[in-house]
Amino acid sequence: MNNMDASMNNCGEPDYDKCTWVGDLWTQYSIDYIKNPARQNKPFYLFVSYTTPHSGSVGNNNEVDVPVPRVSKGPYWQFNGTWPKPEMDYAQATTQIDTFVGEIFDALKEANLDDNTVVFYASDNGANNEGGANYKFFASSGYLSGYKRSLKEGGHRTGTLVRWPGKIKPGSVSDYQFTFYDFMATAADIAGINLNTLPTNDGISMLPTLLGQTQSQKEWVYHEYCQPNEQKNGWGQAVRMGNYTGLCIGNDPKNITDIPVCTVDTFELYDLTTDIGQTNDISSNNIDIVNKMMDLMVTQHNNNGGIYCGYANDGSGNKIPYHILMS
Repeated sequence: MNNMDASMNNCGEPDYDKCTWVGDLWTQYSIDYIKNPARQNKPFYLFVSYTTPHSGSVGNNNEVDVPVPRVSKGPYWQFNGTWPKPEMDYAQATTQIDTFVGEIFDALKEANLDDNTVVFYASDNGANNEGGANYKFFASSGYLSGYKRSLKEGGHRTGTLVRWPGKIKPGSVSDYQFTFYDFMATAADIAGINLNTLPTNDGISMLPTLLGQTQSQKEWVYHEYCQPNEQKNGWGQAVRMGNYTGLCIGNDPKNITDIPVCTVDTFELYDLTTDIGQTNDISSNNIDIVNKMMDLMVTQHNNNGGIYCGYANDGSGNKIPYHILMS
């Protein structure tokens, strides 16, 4: 049917098999791309960004479930009526991604590209707690504190899997702090591109780590987030230095002079070596580390001309939506 008329009813609950799912299209496109004879002649780059598992609905923008097709044909249908529907659907969505990735690996093998292809697999945030799902149902954050949209580790710390036959030792594990903005430098390094020719960025190639070589840990990892779970009407920054992680949470800044948005007294500092769950704030006993992190938050923040939380100031205290400013 035409997906323009998509709805839970029109697509056919519970499997929604009367509608077309973009994950199926992306997977098939990826398979066709890999099997294209042109892939045999020169290096290629394929980026596949699945949206599921993600909260949402069918045919509208509501977030009332974790919609996914073929639920009754999956392994979790046996829990229908026992598990909350969003949890059953979430489990099916996760299994569906596993199936998609397996089909892509099968395509690499069938194209005889499996032994000469590097594959990265990663998630863009922590455990889901939206669309009626509860991240505690499957203990999705494990021993970490927080979930998606949290500044604490459970909000953004996720595993990254890399497979490179003949180069990466199977089953090897690294505690190197790899971030998404390191990927471009890493991919370019793998491709033999001079990293000095790349656009200005903060990324560091983790190729030595992938090859099992010694690589120094980053001096720090920085990120900032609008309306974090810790203060939904506010704003925050986080810094990781070694095994210390610091959080600065406060009101939505109006301009760059409001950075950092916290004070030394409200700053949170945790030692992940002994407190992986971030339950014991040690900031008061480590003011030197706190000051160093707060200084870093000032230098690393880029307000992009006054843009905060999707808005920019017009100079009169009014907010302009970012998409209008850029149009």
